[in-house]
Amino acid sequence: MQSMPETLVILGASARAAAFSARRAGFAPWGADLFADADLSAISPARRVARYPAELVEAAEAAPPGPWMFTGALENYPELVDRIAAARRLWGNCGAVLRRVRDPWRVREALVAARLPCPLLGSDRRSLPPGVWMRKPLRSAGGARIQKISVVRASAAARSGGDGHRRGVYYQQAIRGETASGVYVAAEGRARLLGVTRQLSGAAWCGAEGVQYAGSIGPLVLSDEQRGAWRRIGDCLARSFSLVGLFGVDAVVNTQGVFPVEVNPRYTASIEVLERALDLTAIALHARACRTGELPDEPPVRPDGVCGKAILYARRNGPASPAFWRFVEDALGRRNPDAADLPHRGQVFQAGRPVLTLLADGECESDVLNRLQRRAAEAFELLEA
Repeated sequence: MQSMPETLVILGASARAAAFSARRAGFAPWGADLFADADLSAISPARRVARYPAELVEAAEAAPPGPWMFTGALENYPELVDRIAAARRLWGNCGAVLRRVRDPWRVREALVAARLPCPLLGSDRRSLPPGVWMRKPLRSAGGARIQKISVVRASAAARSGGDGHRRGVYYQQAIRGETASGVYVAAEGRARLLGVTRQLSGAAWCGAEGVQYAGSIGPLVLSDEQRGAWRRIGDCLARSFSLVGLFGVDAVVNTQGVFPVEVNPRYTASIEVLERALDLTAIALHARACRTGELPDEPPVRPDGVCGKAILYARRNGPASPAFWRFVEDALGRRNPDAADLPHRGQVFQAGRPVLTLLADGECESDVLNRLQRRAAEAFELLEA
């Protein structure tokens, strides 16, 4: 008699991508997030939470027995993570780890000790050296509420006011270069690099603003020097913070090296791209790392193809056209859809909020980018018709 698959409870801002990965890994996913999208609901029980993140505690209590993991933004709530983990086995990083690895000063200290490049930090605008800086919330997610500021000289900054030591905000030196995200799986102080993707930040053709996360393309083909740099970053962070399971590192890459700017200690949005391109099942790797400390071999250095995703954000308030809902229903019925995070029919959209995610494959980055841009234009035309 065949045994029933083990339930894996997935909680966070969006559970869809991790749930699909969990299903491919042989688990029975059970998700609770902000959207309970139509494609998530089609493959697993899905609960939409109105009071985020507090309502996730109630969702976890209502879920069937089994381990749990978290996705985006929940790393900003270590007390809540520990509360849920007290009643259900956590596959991922506990609150104590989250508090340390989400502290930018501790991350910088670890990187400097390992002689790895990293941006300067500041806690008060009035004391910043001249230059370009990023004003960032300590509880950040997806590039929201991050601002770029220019400091001409310290005295001018002081006269303009500044933040003093306002709680919840810090400043990070802006580094020129390409934004990228490395994905790792870790256990017992070791990390394995799964791949690196290029970030689509603030892409206007997606409806994104500022440095808002709008998608990823990859995996990038890395030189031996670049691959070594990413490996050293992952090993340093896994060793310094006792990370376990999947985690990501956002960085700026230039001729001087790889400059980490943020650590995301959980399943990240860019993992879906690597899974699709490299035929990985990331949740299977995550489960083995959390259960037994086993790490995989690194994926191929030179993949055969490139994949990408683009998150579309509504450009105005209001309902969608009937043609848009036909587009959504068509994607929902496909075996390998080119759209995901599909909204439920009749949903009314708000400007700046996610609409759906587009997916594309190609032979190179430019090919994938062109396909995503073309599909985005088509989707917006249907949405706003």
